[in-house]
Amino acid sequence: MKRVIALCLALTALVAIPQARADDFPSRPIRLIIGFPPGSAADITARLVGNHMSRTLGQQVVVEVRAGAGSSLGAELVAHALADGYTILATDISFSIAASFYDKLPYDSAKDLTPISMIATASHALVVTSSFPVHSVNELIAHTKANPGKAMFATPGPGTIDHLGWALLNKIAGGSIVAVPYKGSAGSLIDVVAGRVEIYSGATGTLVNYVKSGKLRPLAVFEKERTKVLPDVPTIAELGLPNLEMNAWYGLFAPAGTPREIIDEINKEVAKSLATKDVQETLALLGNAPVTGVGPDEFREFLKADFVKWREAVALAGK
Repeated sequence: MKRVIALCLALTALVAIPQARADDFPSRPIRLIIGFPPGSAADITARLVGNHMSRTLGQQVVVEVRAGAGSSLGAELVAHALADGYTILATDISFSIAASFYDKLPYDSAKDLTPISMIATASHALVVTSSFPVHSVNELIAHTKANPGKAMFATPGPGTIDHLGWALLNKIAGGSIVAVPYKGSAGSLIDVVAGRVEIYSGATGTLVNYVKSGKLRPLAVFEKERTKVLPDVPTIAELGLPNLEMNAWYGLFAPAGTPREIIDEINKEVAKSLATKDVQETLALLGNAPVTGVGPDEFREFLKADFVKWREAVALAGK
């Protein structure tokens, strides 16, 4: 009987540990793992929220960059960390894409990481160089079909959202648009602005100055609603092409098994940061919009559909 009582007490103590950790969270600094290079939009967005959380939580949020492999290096680190809320991942839409683009990941995207909160969305626009003789998406599709293999679409490289956007557009255009992959967005954008490649898609915050100067002509934004950055540009949904919607997003994740109380606490702090004027203004400069009212459960449901969408796009694009 004594052994049974001792075993019960031991099991009770083990069950109580996560709750005890949740009750006094946070009692030490939090590691914020960012899967992208310093200075990138994802890095800036995550640091904004992390800095605000440091002030309101009373514990420092320490940023640690683990860039590479479409953010999967950072995701791997967090997936295998202790599920206590002290190691969290900041990533973006590449998290959904990586689940299909890589033949094998060192973690299970759907099972090893739990969603905490979406932070923001980043609208992307479809543009052409100013000398290209099309002024709408319908004209673009008609022109490329009539001239197969002649129009080129510059992408930041295989597995990126804009490369997969080319694949979805190319399907509608009957396979007539040639993808020209670059190592990153800088080189691809330079060549489009110079007129060496005709078609491009990228974050509206990056493209807006080129559009205003007349160097690039916008055809559509890949969204359901118009963006404040390019308010006069129609959405892909308005044009009757909802399958081309590309909801680029930024969000936070924790290791699977992290107590729900901790997940909810972090989600609450993210919501507080997104409500502040300085965070909203900085996001706007990046062409991003804060996401509010999306809890962990809603984020999880969103991801299920996102995994399916990009699995289909990866199949179209090949590798």
